[in-house]
Amino acid sequence: MSKIITFANRKGGSGKTTIVVNLAASLASLNKKVLVVDLDPQCHASYISGVNTYERKMGMGAVLKKQCTISEIICKTEVKNFDIAPLYQKEFGSSISFNIESHKTILDQLKSEYDYILIDTPPSIEEIHKFAMAISTDVMIPMLMHFLAMEGMAQLTRFIFEITKQHNPDLKLSAIIPISYNRQTNHEQMILKEIERVFGTEILKNKIRSDIKVAEASWNKQPLIVYNPKAPAIKDFTLLAKDIIANK
Repeated sequence: MSKIITFANRKGGSGKTTIVVNLAASLASLNKKVLVVDLDPQCHASYISGVNTYERKMGMGAVLKKQCTISEIICKTEVKNFDIAPLYQKEFGSSISFNIESHKTILDQLKSEYDYILIDTPPSIEEIHKFAMAISTDVMIPMLMHFLAMEGMAQLTRFIFEITKQHNPDLKLSAIIPISYNRQTNHEQMILKEIERVFGTEILKNKIRSDIKVAEASWNKQPLIVYNPKAPAIKDFTLLAKDIIANK
């Protein structure tokens, strides 16, 4: 059965989508079957994965409107074993309803087909967070090592707790992933120590270093492993993928 992981962060510009796409590609390179589900109206996970998000096609918006099934919209990417359930720019609007109970089985038909299903969410639409977490086994938080990011994470962890009480008692906060990490700054070391104090050392996963090649790959609509397989951050994404596999 799939491990279904929602990636969430209340703060925009956290690098969440970049983590989702590049982690998916790294898991796929380790022979795991991976599906990315794009629920962010910006459609960036779809874009980076090579989808033309301006086409007038049915994607996750149509699935949530029950106009089609998720199996009907899945696209292959350049990376073997990495598929995406995309979102298109024209389809995501206020008419979409997030009735959790009526949509809770949305991924059931895929649970035997994929080892991992990774859900990308927007920073600020609470209903999407609620829905994604209600259908997930795990939540992972990509996080910049800044003080204000700590404040946002505190709000998000309270929200996750509410979801476990109301909709999904089995949901687990399983990882905090430091991103654009620079070990040479005292401030980032202080933030890491505070996370360890509050959550314990096990929840902190492999750090993703700052690497301009990651941004270049996104600009070129490719995962980093396709754009530049020798980029320094490839090692970080691979170690993170191996950690997640080891803890399944």
